[in-house]
Amino acid sequence: MTPIRFSLPLFVTFCIASAVWSSLMLLYSIHILRADFVLQRTRRIESKTRAPIVSMGLCQLMNIPTIILFIFQGPFENIPFKTHSSTYPWYDRAKKAHGILWPLVAGLLIFTMVSLAIPSIEAMQLAKGGIKTSRSSWITTLRIAFRFVYAIIAIISISIAASDSDLQLKILNPVYASIVSLLAIFYGSLSYKFSVFSKSEIIRMDNSQQQKRIRHRSLEIHHATLVYTVCLVIMVVFFGTQQNAMPRWSFDIMMYLWIMFIVPFAVLSFIFLRDIHVLTSRCLDALNEEKSIQALVIAQNTTLGPSDSCPEEVITLDAEKELIDIKNGDREIIGKASPAPRPLWLPDGGIGQAAVPPKCWSITIENWLRFTRACIATETWACIAKVKGENEITMYDINTHFIKPWTKGTGCSVAMLFDENPSEIELMISHAWGGSVKETLLSIESLVSLYYLPKDARMFFCTLCMYQPEDGAQGGLSIQEQLDLGSFAKIIELKPKYGMYVIHTTCYEVYKRLWCVHEVDEGVLAGIEIHGAFDSGSWTLEEFDSIIQDVQTSKSECQPQDKVMLTKQIETRGGFTRLDATIVNFRQQARKDLESALQFEQLFGTSITSV
Repeated sequence: MTPIRFSLPLFVTFCIASAVWSSLMLLYSIHILRADFVLQRTRRIESKTRAPIVSMGLCQLMNIPTIILFIFQGPFENIPFKTHSSTYPWYDRAKKAHGILWPLVAGLLIFTMVSLAIPSIEAMQLAKGGIKTSRSSWITTLRIAFRFVYAIIAIISISIAASDSDLQLKILNPVYASIVSLLAIFYGSLSYKFSVFSKSEIIRMDNSQQQKRIRHRSLEIHHATLVYTVCLVIMVVFFGTQQNAMPRWSFDIMMYLWIMFIVPFAVLSFIFLRDIHVLTSRCLDALNEEKSIQALVIAQNTTLGPSDSCPEEVITLDAEKELIDIKNGDREIIGKASPAPRPLWLPDGGIGQAAVPPKCWSITIENWLRFTRACIATETWACIAKVKGENEITMYDINTHFIKPWTKGTGCSVAMLFDENPSEIELMISHAWGGSVKETLLSIESLVSLYYLPKDARMFFCTLCMYQPEDGAQGGLSIQEQLDLGSFAKIIELKPKYGMYVIHTTCYEVYKRLWCVHEVDEGVLAGIEIHGAFDSGSWTLEEFDSIIQDVQTSKSECQPQDKVMLTKQIETRGGFTRLDATIVNFRQQARKDLESALQFEQLFGTSITSV
């Protein structure tokens, strides 16, 4: 059999091509990094792909001198060591430098692959099982263990490589072969899981378009990880054959083995960067589309005429009686809106608020969403949005323009109109009336998509579950009469099945209101679980950090007569400081949940709220 012969021109050509390829990949990573910075500045969120992009760029940068040194080193490998050591003194330095660089290149490649794999697993777990599954301790343990092991291996690798090339062959190659083998198994398993996930039905997703996007993204990850697996398997063969191969095999064979490493390395690098590039471009396109829609809405609102939702200020006295005042956050009148037409599907009456015990003043998540979306679909909402801005519409506006007119005279809250025989409350919602309705809506949606609560879970949301008109209607109760029943305390005493969720909006600090502090106080006393809910599209991690650091419930306000009573009760139970600590604790967990939601958005190109 004719032995395999090593062609020097072929070897040099291949190495130069590899160096050029790494240079192109370096430029490609810089291009993607610039797009990533643009995305972060625009969305004001921490990038989850930046570390992998930077590490892959550094990997390509370090690979260029590694290949160049290998070119100069190769032709001298078949010359006895003593000969080229004395004749070519620079050879030892080149060999040692190459011995230091290639372990770093391999180590950076491993770091890059794992640094994006773990977030991808978290995102998939979040879509499959909600936030609780993404909180799994094994994922955190895996991340910490990887960083610890990687740091130790990196230190040992550099030390061995810089000291003894023979020791490098004996120790580093088996170590890298083992690590890359585990990585290949890991990515093979990941590829299979994403393949299955791309074909599965996401039960909680009503939006078929969003479901299609997540399936498509899962299929992309499946294809990419499959390529990674094949490339890593080839690299395992390379590292495995390096063990004691030099003394037994000719350098001709070793050159072809190195080529067996360089080719999958090049393929893997390109597929990895292309995948991040596609994802980043998709997020930028979605952002531009969102901006276009917002600009269109603004343009439509600013061109409303006299016949549209908002009437002109100059109107007749009789017409003005039919209009409802629009007020700002300081409760000052800033405009007027026409009454909203009552939905035909909303019942005209019921058994009355007084006939139902407070522990059953409940509404399902699904019906809450239906009612709120019905308000948003009206021309009245468009008029209010034009006057004060859509994000500034609060529960005060919903109560004034929709709830009171639609429930007046019925003696029933919105919840009682939906269901004459409601079940006991399973979920307590704590919220500030001054918070954004839009963010509140998305926060309630996240209870299903992010926290995986069932849509038929019955919750207490005071604005919709208490009778608001104060009109003395038969069967109805005044606000004070409802409070005198000890409604909040009785609801908390039930220890609702799903605990308490506190709605956080960016436009209003929920704990400016002492009644919201009181609700937490009752929750702590009863020992129920308290969680933070939010709209992931409105918050940034920095903004959430600021509300964690600035919790001062002792400064909360409400009406003077209520403040004395509530403050005395809180002080008797241990004071405001303990409540501050409780709020900080569940907000810290909420921040982690927000981080997971933002991570999902970056890796799948769609908001988790859409799921």
